[in-house]
Formats: sequence, C-alpha cells, structure tokens
Amino acid sequence: MVQSSALLPFYGYSKNGFAELRQTARQDPTDPDTLRRVGTQFESFLIQTMLKSMREAGQGGGVLDNKQVDFYQGLFDQQIAFEIARHGRLGLADRIAAQLGNGTATEKLPVTTQNFAPPRRQMEQPSSIDPNALPAFSRFEKIEKPSAVEAEALPTLPHFETAEDFVRILWPHAQRAAQSLGLDPRLLLAQAALETGWGKQIIRTEAQGSSHNLFNIKADSRWQGPATQISTLEYRQGVAVREQAPFRAYESFDQSFNDYVAFLRQQPRYHHALTQTHSAIDFMHSLAEAGYATDPAYADKVLRVFKGGTLSQALEKSRIAVEDR
Repeated sequence: MVQSSALLPFYGYSKNGFAELRQTARQDPTDPDTLRRVGTQFESFLIQTMLKSMREAGQGGGVLDNKQVDFYQGLFDQQIAFEIARHGRLGLADRIAAQLGNGTATEKLPVTTQNFAPPRRQMEQPSSIDPNALPAFSRFEKIEKPSAVEAEALPTLPHFETAEDFVRILWPHAQRAAQSLGLDPRLLLAQAALETGWGKQIIRTEAQGSSHNLFNIKADSRWQGPATQISTLEYRQGVAVREQAPFRAYESFDQSFNDYVAFLRQQPRYHHALTQTHSAIDFMHSLAEAGYATDPAYADKVLRVFKGGTLSQALEKSRIAVEDR
C-alpha cells in the first residue's frame, strides 16, 4: 500500500484522489491508516482556511493584490497546510480520526504535556469512549494543570505503531486474564482497543510515562495504588460536565489485566455478567446493562471491534491461532 504521506498532495489537487480515499474508507471504515489520512485532510482544510482568512485580513489594495497573485498564494497556502497536517504539528488529525473511528486511533500522537480521558458516570466505573455523544470537536478534554502522580515515575509510554503491535504485545496478558474469567481473549483485546484507541491513547502520567491503564478504571477510595489526576467529561443527566478525576496507574500491562479481573469480581453488579462468559455477546451486553459504561452503544462498539477486520488481520499477521467460540 502506498504510504499516506505520499498521497497527500495528490488528494489535495485531484478529485480522483478523493474518490480513491472515499472508496478505501468504504471498504474498511476502521482501518487506522485510512482514518489517519481522512483526519489529515480535515486538518489541512482547517489550516488552509485559517491562512486564507489571515491573508484576506491583510489585503489593502496594493500592487500585488490581484487574481493572479491570489491564485498562486492559494496554491502556496495549500501546500503549507498539507505539510503542517502531514507532520502532525497541531495534532488535530489524530483527534478527528479517533472520532471517526469510534476509538480506533491512527498514527502516533505528538508528545505533549496534555492528558486525555473519556467520559464516565461514576467514580468506580471504567470509561466508555463515546465519540458521538460529546459536543464540539474532540471527545477528549486536555488536562488544565498536570498533577503529581502518587508514586515514582512509571516507564515511558509503550510504542504501539499498529494494531498488530497492540495484539502481539498484549495477547499473552489477555490470554491469562481471559482464562481466569472464562472469556475469549479476543474480547478483552477488543475492549482494551476501544478504550485506548489501539494503545495510542493510554492515559499518561505527569512525567509522560504510561499509566498502563488499558480499561481506564478510575481510582476511587478503595484503590491504594498510584494514580494520575486528569480532566475528563462526565455525563450528568445527559449533560456533559468537565471534572477532574483520578485514574489508576499500574507498573505493567499485566497488572492492568489483573486489576480488571479483580474489579469485575469485586463489584456485585457485575456478578450476572460473569455468568455469561460463555458468550462474548451476552457477556458484553450484560456488562453494559450493569452500568459499566456511560455510552448506551458501548457493547455494540466493543463487539464491532471484536468481529472486525482490524483485529482478525492483526491476529493473523502476528501468527496467533485462536479458537472460535
């Protein structure tokens, strides 16, 4: 497949390029590369509009203010917009792609002091990523003020370039946790993929280390381990409200899976779901009905990832043999 960076100028000037991108998106709407290219296009259009507005504000009827100059300045602005968007200078493309992909992230996010978290309803609930319910541009809110982590700095953020990396690294941990619960390990990977955008939106610590929190579980009063405070959107009676909330931090992904298992077993409301582990569909819908997530479509979204081509292809490329259940 041709890399998206090589196709950007082609899409910017050719209707055929847009047609090809549209066709690719229809064939696999959740493909990370396609979503990244679509997000980059949106970002480039926004940048180009901004540059155009700036130029119009500065025009004063000079010698060079004519249609010919405007034409070439427009082409120049278009190229600048492409270059800025392609290199992720503003970071808008990743957020747009995450919205379009219902939590499926794309290229590596730029390293900043920002921190993000999806909305949730109660302190002890893990998050549900709901890109359709949040207002305005992004389903995430950036942290207003970085807070101290209640432990030593954790290791740097793991590098998940592709869904294949995500599956290959996390599969052994998912297998152990799934065996403990009697679940299909692919379902745990699908849920973690939705929660973290295939590992690209894992909550970070103040030092830009990884919280390893694959299921975005909050740190309530019962949690005695390290935590990181971030800004998140909560839904109160259907209204989005920005709040500060602590999230659990782990030393490894294995700890995250183990805590997820313990979290479900310690909550009485999830006991019925744990009796439905023979079926991925029944388990996930029962989990959602018990109040696991704020998004009413949460179970369906997890199951779409579970049944989708991105996960199956990643498993195949990683040469992981799975048993259909």
